[in-house]
Amino acid sequence: GQGALASTSDGSGNSAQGYQALFGNPSGNNNVAIGRQAGYASRNGVTANANLRGSNNTFVGAYALPGTVQQLNYATAIGSDTIVTTSGTIVLGRSDDVTVLGAAGDDRSGNRLQVTGSIKATGRMTANSLQLTTGSRAGVWIDNGAAAGASNGLVQAGDSTMLFSKGVIDGPAGLVIGPWTGASNGLRISNSGVTVGGGLTVNGPVTSSAGYAMVSDARFKRNIDPIKDAIALISKLEGVRYEFDRSRFPERNFEGGKQLGLIAQQVEPILPELVRTDAEGFKSLQYSQLAPLLIEGIKAQQAILKHLVKKDPTTLTVDIKTFQGNDAVFENIKSTNIKTANLEAETARIKKLEADRIESKFIRSDVVKTGEAEVFVSAGTFQPIFAPQADSQYIVNVTAEDGSSAFASVAFMSGKISVTPISGKGVDVTSMGAQVGLVAASKKVKATWIRMS
Repeated sequence: GQGALASTSDGSGNSAQGYQALFGNPSGNNNVAIGRQAGYASRNGVTANANLRGSNNTFVGAYALPGTVQQLNYATAIGSDTIVTTSGTIVLGRSDDVTVLGAAGDDRSGNRLQVTGSIKATGRMTANSLQLTTGSRAGVWIDNGAAAGASNGLVQAGDSTMLFSKGVIDGPAGLVIGPWTGASNGLRISNSGVTVGGGLTVNGPVTSSAGYAMVSDARFKRNIDPIKDAIALISKLEGVRYEFDRSRFPERNFEGGKQLGLIAQQVEPILPELVRTDAEGFKSLQYSQLAPLLIEGIKAQQAILKHLVKKDPTTLTVDIKTFQGNDAVFENIKSTNIKTANLEAETARIKKLEADRIESKFIRSDVVKTGEAEVFVSAGTFQPIFAPQADSQYIVNVTAEDGSSAFASVAFMSGKISVTPISGKGVDVTSMGAQVGLVAASKKVKATWIRMS
């Protein structure tokens, strides 16, 4: 073409076709320019970026040329008005053009590069945004987060999702493995911690530098009932030592050595709330839920011990710490075969009560026994003996094989049972619910009671 390579003086190996193609190339080598003013001037006639000394460049298309005054090497611009600004770079089309490889034409998706077929890269691929999709948020989506709420990365196939998120649309910054639909599904890892929607199974030990917290807000709960008969439930449980069968279940990564615990199959009939069964039928225990049961059991047993210590310390042979009163005063009690000064008087009184007709300041001379019972009292338990009638008063006498005894007054007035100890050692008369009963160390006792009114 007219003016092609017109200024070349020292350059060699150059090829140019078209009006003023490579017009201003005095010393560049091995360049190719095809098209009107390719490698020389822009459409509006600006020649400041013309190829002068650059080598091994290719400019195909009218006004295809470098986009910088810096001389480029191994740069390629293909397409009319296409500009290349970096050495060793291939530019297809203008910045606002659609480039299609392996397809019939623009599919009107708005994407600048459309490829039909596979793409292979042996080096790094760099882009502000990369999305390979067949629908909304399907396939691979990578974004630098420039837009508010944008995600850093998304790999999605159907409902399975892996999301690297930094924006508010998909939640806190971090990694999400889905499907993620709020807190009910998926896995989210962020600076604030790990959130799991659904169950979590760990085959191996779990170590933490902080405590494990279970959701316990009252606003999340309903049908709240107190735990009853805690001591009875605890007494049915059997703690065991055991070893995991690691050879039979190697995939579970069980910890070696002796362990302490319970057997789920034994616990389930007693406390079914503590047992979970997985899809394969294997059972697990929620050991943390034993804590409320143990708390109520300790409270019930402490009440019994407090009553024993307060009323009759003569039977205690070991150190016991008891909690008395609302001021939380702890006192140490030591006693070994403590003798009371009025032991003989109490013995005489007990023998008198064993007669069918009792005369004392508490009863009339013509009153006879109302009832009697022989029972075995287990240590730390309440043993009922009779249910008093409303608006009535009783005298209760208790004797045991080891010589211990109790003598008390019982009144059931205004719907409330009150017990007033008179004397005794080693046995306590008390009440629980609508029953009058006994508390003592393990022993067989005989009880008689007389209704006074």
